Amino acid sequence: MKYRKFINEFKKHLVEQLLSGVKVSEICRQYDVAKQVLARWQRKYEQGELDNAPKNGQLATEIKIKELESLVGRLTLDNELLKKAVKLACSQQTISANSSSKTKIYSGALPGGVAC
Repeated sequence: MKYRKFINEFKKHLVEQLLSGVKVSEICRQYDVAKQVLARWQRKYEQGELDNAPKNGQLATEIKIKELESLVGRLTLDNELLKKAVKLACSQQTISANSSSKTKIYSGALPGGVAC
């Protein structure tokens, strides 16, 4: 079964017709849309989800919180990666004296004077 997709402006237009007093059955018949779909669009309209910019301040706050949580997750992963890199760099400093000078990693290579 193929599903139809409607743009937010169309959904908003139908809900605004509904709120202006047009009967649900008339809108559904005219635009060939199910009552349940129209009811779902009305809920989304009331929550401000049909606009590009959220109407509700609380919704904007929730979006900002999700963005910040995502940022914290990325920074945590970066931190763990850097810790592993420092640990690996410290372990490679203990190269045996028989190795060539090209493969040696010197303690000056670590930023901030990190000591192993």
